[in-house]
Amino acid sequence: MKILQANLRRGRVAHDIAYASAKEIGADVLIVGEPNKNTVRGSDWIKDRKGDVAILFLNKRIVVLKVKPEEGYIYLRFKEYAMYCCYISPNITFDEFQGRVYTLMNSIHDQNEEALVLGGPGGHKCQIKYVGIADKRQKGRTLGRVDGYIKSSEP
Repeated sequence: MKILQANLRRGRVAHDIAYASAKEIGADVLIVGEPNKNTVRGSDWIKDRKGDVAILFLNKRIVVLKVKPEEGYIYLRFKEYAMYCCYISPNITFDEFQGRVYTLMNSIHDQNEEALVLGGPGGHKCQIKYVGIADKRQKGRTLGRVDGYIKSSEP
């Protein structure tokens, strides 16, 4: 499955460019953080509960067995694995951030299956921008726990 992933910052033009780029490279799936809410409203886009991450299947032959939109992420089940597409706003408190990360971790644990976790740029499991040093350190440690948890869960 070929995936194009982008953070669009709610821009309509960015949406158009991401879609055109996905088509140009032959992507099967387009995953966007901070989608333009008007663009994804009432369409083929799958959105999380808050409208902060959205997925568009360009290849209609891909079989999705289960779709479960949650707050900040979307759980997708395919025949051989699961996928979590997530976005966590940089504009939330550390406590909110930690709660969302742990909700995601608990879902991964509860499903007890091989899963791919996708998020924003920079190699993080979720999109994060740091406002202050203390916040950065706390959020970084939380992500480190997620990375360690996911790695220790691998077979």
